[in-house]
Amino acid sequence: MKKYSFITVRWLLISCLVLVSIFTAAQAVEAGTPGYDPVFTISGLVISPAEANTGQTINISATITETANISGIYEGTLRINDVIEETKPVLIAPKGSETITFDIIINEAGTYSVDVDGLKGSFTIIEGPPIDDSSSSSFPTVPVVIGIVAAAVVVGLLVFYLNKKSL
Repeated sequence: MKKYSFITVRWLLISCLVLVSIFTAAQAVEAGTPGYDPVFTISGLVISPAEANTGQTINISATITETANISGIYEGTLRINDVIEETKPVLIAPKGSETITFDIIINEAGTYSVDVDGLKGSFTIIEGPPIDDSSSSSFPTVPVVIGIVAAAVVVGLLVFYLNKKSL
């Protein structure tokens, strides 16, 4: 029979205790033991624009803050007229804040109530073509850029050709 030294047995017991402790702590965190759960607050509901034409995108956002110094995933829920439209997960760092954003398009005129996890607001849709929110100018950007690049290539080739000829 093989004999084990006292030190070997002691290290084996300590290793077992450490593994049991780690396993127990992992189960406690997974099971939601108080003190290990993230705590979230939601604030700052923004609905933009508050009035839009049918077919126009409405942007709805709010700020989620984690206050318990533990990271976690917040499941934000958007309700329009008390009907769930979308649910979105957002990863929040310990003591961090993130913005949760929902983009929706409504094609029927009317006033709509908004609820993002208890924050309430509303927006109005009116009949009409979608409003172009982009600040587009009439300046032809792409053709001008292509023209500038083409001119630079021609000038570069001309300089190369003239330098080669003079050598």
